[in-house]
Amino acid sequence: MKVDTRSLRQALIIEGINVSKCFLNGCKKQDNIEIHHIVPQKAKQLVRFNINDTNNLIPLCKNSSQYCREN
Repeated sequence: MKVDTRSLRQALIIEGINVSKCFLNGCKKQDNIEIHHIVPQKAKQLVRFNINDTNNLIPLCKNSSQYCREN
């Protein structure tokens, strides 16, 4: 089941995660922050947890998101 970004963002806020800045160490960006899945949604059949659980979500800027995809 696909969950909208607003709901994912709100779930992280409830958990005390600052979603207004990038989570990647050393990154200071605070604009264009998106919520990303650590384990990609396309792998949800391969895991035994809710893919949208807050433990699998991370706020990242576009540059950090691209870096994580490439490395």
